[in-house]
Amino acid sequence: MILLTPGPTPVPEPVVRAMTAPIVPHRGPEFTALLARVRPGLGEVFRTRGPVLAFAGSGTLAMESAIWSLAQPGDLTCSVACGRFGERWGETLDRFAEIHGGERRRVHSRWGRATDPDRLASALDGRVRLVTVVQSETSVGGWTDLREVGAVVREHAPQALLVADVVTGLGAMELEPDAWGVDACVAASQKALMLPPGLGFVSLGERAIERLRGAESVAPRSIDLRWRLDAFEAGTVANTPPVALWYGLEASLEMILAEDLEARWDRVRRLAQACRDTLVGLGFRLAAEQPSPSVTAAFFPDGRGDEVREACRERGVVFAGGQDQWKGRVLRMSHMGAVDEAMTETALRVLSEVLSRASGA
Repeated sequence: MILLTPGPTPVPEPVVRAMTAPIVPHRGPEFTALLARVRPGLGEVFRTRGPVLAFAGSGTLAMESAIWSLAQPGDLTCSVACGRFGERWGETLDRFAEIHGGERRRVHSRWGRATDPDRLASALDGRVRLVTVVQSETSVGGWTDLREVGAVVREHAPQALLVADVVTGLGAMELEPDAWGVDACVAASQKALMLPPGLGFVSLGERAIERLRGAESVAPRSIDLRWRLDAFEAGTVANTPPVALWYGLEASLEMILAEDLEARWDRVRRLAQACRDTLVGLGFRLAAEQPSPSVTAAFFPDGRGDEVREACRERGVVFAGGQDQWKGRVLRMSHMGAVDEAMTETALRVLSEVLSRASGA
């Protein structure tokens, strides 16, 4: 099977082998040594000098943890969205405000449309305390320039923390949170990190740590970043981790850093462009104004998306479909992690053949 969904993505054999290591106690010296080996590599991939905290759970859990830990009762917050996941983080801010008070602002664009920095600037002022944004919007295959967003937030809302979903950006496209003014980045294991689902991550910059240390938590303990930050600083974990995934993470980080992270970004970008060129040639229309290197989303030429995807699945190629209002209309495919040129070419050939048969050609 060729798996081209934008998560989970293929898990390479060295990572699979690493996860078969004997399970060890997470409070014992073997796991403590594993943490010490893995954490520097995580920092390199996140491109941050700050701590990278890990969760047994999904990217959604990690993002909600960042929001509930960094927002305070009565805060004015703002969400930036051009697809389903940006809207989801806005809904999380809504729930926080319903329980703890505060005001909400939204800079939500039509799905697939690039974020307008002028619209964002007009929504910000010195009272805003938290801004959420998605770097690579998996639902629409588009991306937002975090460097630009960070500059806008720093200028127009200097007290606000910027929390970025980099779930399909990390390890696949340029990311420099320390330099760009991104205070917290959220990611997950089953994307460009080439692992099964089960680990979520939050990196923290200095201002985010100051916010955590300077205010009382209203987050449930299970998602409170303070608890995890304390454990990180003590060289351990807050609660029971998926030990096998940590062994796999060690192997995946070795592979990523051996290739060189910037070379990896370039490889993903070139693969994505070649894929999009082929899809357009097959009659697809790209869904995003500013296509993401990590994920391509495109509208089917004849509207028979689910039928075509099922025919491809029967031939061993698995694509993702559209979400919500795009369900049945859109094909989504990954360029992240272990996805390579040979896999992509084979998948596109199968797609072309299925489309030809469906049209009677």
